[in-house]
Order: sequence, then C-alpha cells, then structure tokens
Amino acid sequence: MTQRRNEIMLSVIVPCFNAEGTICRCVESLISQADEATELIFIDDGSTDGTAAIIREMAPNAVIITHDTNLGTAIAATDGFEAATGKYVVRCDADDYFGPNVVKSIMKAIADEPDVIEFGMTTVKGGKHIDEMPTESTDINYRPLSTVNFSLCNRAIRRELIIDALPFPSLNCWEDLSVVARIMPVARKVARIPDTYYIYVRPDDATTLSVTDNATILHDRMGVAERLDKFFVAKGEAERFQPFLDRMKFSAKARYMAAGIRDRKAWKSTFPEINNRIMKITHIPFHHRLIFSAINFFTTT
Repeated sequence: MTQRRNEIMLSVIVPCFNAEGTICRCVESLISQADEATELIFIDDGSTDGTAAIIREMAPNAVIITHDTNLGTAIAATDGFEAATGKYVVRCDADDYFGPNVVKSIMKAIADEPDVIEFGMTTVKGGKHIDEMPTESTDINYRPLSTVNFSLCNRAIRRELIIDALPFPSLNCWEDLSVVARIMPVARKVARIPDTYYIYVRPDDATTLSVTDNATILHDRMGVAERLDKFFVAKGEAERFQPFLDRMKFSAKARYMAAGIRDRKAWKSTFPEINNRIMKITHIPFHHRLIFSAINFFTTT
C-alpha cells in the first residue's frame, strides 16, 4: 500500500459522556502518538460537565461532534464512524486509554492491507493488571463472548466494513459485539499484533449492579441477540454459526436470573430452541450450564 501525502489512514473514535475525570488521560495517550495520518474524533454525547472544554484545550485539531442530549454509546459511536475519513477505524472509550506505540504498530500492520488488525488489552481493576490476547481462531464459533474478543477498542477495522455493520441504534450493551460478530465472518485477512496496547480500566465496584442496571443490560443484550439471530438467518448462515448464536442467546437470557429480576418462566420461554442444548454450549463454565439446565428442567411455563 502506497500512502499519499496527508492521507488519513487511521481514525480514532472516542464517545464521551461526563468524562472530565478520565478524559485527560485518554486524550494524552492519543495525541502523544498521533501523526499527520491519524484523525481523532470525539463525540461529546450530551455531557453536562467540562469534558468538551478539556478536549478542545488538549486536542485543538481534533474533530468534535456534539450531541445536545445523551443518546447513548451506540449512536455516539455510529456518528463517529460515519464522520471518519480514515481507511481504518478504531474506538477508544473515554475512561480507557492506549498504551505507547499502538498507532505506530497499527500503521505498520496496515501496510499489508488486512481487513482487521487485532491486538491485546490490559484490564486494570483494584490495582491488578490482567493481560489478554484475542483467541487465535478468528472464527466467532470458537470465541468466548469476552471483551478482548469482541471489542472495537482493540481492533482497527477497514472503515467500509464498519459502515456496513454499524451498531444497532440505542442498544448500548454488546454494541461492539453486534459489530464485530458481523465483520469477522467476512474479513478476508486478519492481522495480529502480539502486544497488549489497549488499557481497559474498570472501577473497583464494576461488578455491583443495581436492579435498573441489570434490567438495562437484559434489554440491550436481548435486543442484540435477536437482531444478530435475524441477521444470520437472513444470510442463510444460522446453521453455520449455531455455536456462536447458542452461546450468545444463552448469555443474553441468563440476565433474567440477575438480581432484581429472577424470572425463571421468562428465562425458559426466551430462545427456547437452545434449552435442550445448554450442556453442549461451548465456552460457558460447566457449573453455569448445569445450573441453568436444572432451572430449565424444574420450571414449568
């Protein structure tokens, strides 16, 4: 690939909402390594704090898209992808950041013209750092539904592939999965950078969810599962990707048993086609499959 002068090769998309406590670290990690072939796009998704002012001061050459109200990460990310002019796009969340040399490594990988460039991530929580790489197989049937395998933050993707598989509007949980799951099956060439460049910062109380949080996650994951199921059925590929679809449906409807919901009948009647296949679903812990198999057996609809 021959790069023309001033051609944008990489667009970095950063959705932001009331992120003044973390945005400085994020912006610094980007501007410290961005060059003339890199485009930074921030989407201020209705912030009521000083997020936008900080971005303008630190990154005066960045593109800033402003929403008057908070529309959610799916719509914010979509606006960023549609505004991007780079050949490749990658996302960074406002409370996370990129490690050194990620842009340089992506640019090097772009020279071979892959459809997707994957790299690892470091999860930071409670003072601990956990390094992870995506599963080596690029087949979604063999990938656990984990952040490292289905995030848009640790993979640069050809822009035209993103535009053909934008996040489902207003479904803000699993929005990255909804995109990556549709792109990986059509990616002809996937490059792999063996370094953990994306720093995924989780608050110490990230596992403590309210009833409202669990209800929102249930709604969004069910919505993504339903839309992806219809997508692969329409493509005539539901049978081919049954292991992935079974795993996704199971994980989505498992939220019916989360705190504040506990609806066994709704769990059993949702995606009932997988109830008799639970023990065969891959990449789900055995004890989870065993518990839900028992729930299925002892629950009447």
